[in-house]
Amino acid sequence: MLNEWQERRSEFNHDWLKNQFLNRLNAFLERLRSDNPDAEKLSRFVREHLPEWSAHESEARWLIDSVESELSPKRFFDQPPLNRCDSKTKEWLPTVVHELWLNRYPVHELREKAAGNLAQVNVQYAKLSSALKNSTSVRGGGLVALEHEFSKLSRLCVELHDTFSAFDVKIRRL
Repeated sequence: MLNEWQERRSEFNHDWLKNQFLNRLNAFLERLRSDNPDAEKLSRFVREHLPEWSAHESEARWLIDSVESELSPKRFFDQPPLNRCDSKTKEWLPTVVHELWLNRYPVHELREKAAGNLAQVNVQYAKLSSALKNSTSVRGGGLVALEHEFSKLSRLCVELHDTFSAFDVKIRRL
């Protein structure tokens, strides 16, 4: 059974980031690189789909900030049979279990990597947003000039997706 963190990670990382945002971004890039790009479809992506990043960024941040507490095996002490441990045991054993988990698995490293990936995506998104606002034309030629920047956003989103995928899919037992 998945906990809330795992469900939200799946919804963000697989359902939205990979299967919606990246698919649309990569289709946009293919159109942009074509010999005769459809200016209306390009413009629609910029107007409707690119801004979705702003609405989903906070979810990525929550996932990163909460991964340690949400995936720690100390959570097993909140449910049977470990929730029946006496209070003296609950004072020390969950902490020991948590520390053992942190020592065995690269939780902090993955969290830092995900935070770095998210920061890079945010910087690139802001750069693109600024360029689009300052562009005299978001149709055809104006967008073609930004192809490298859109490609970089795609690459950074893939890296973020891969880092989220590296997190455990379940709470590990020790």
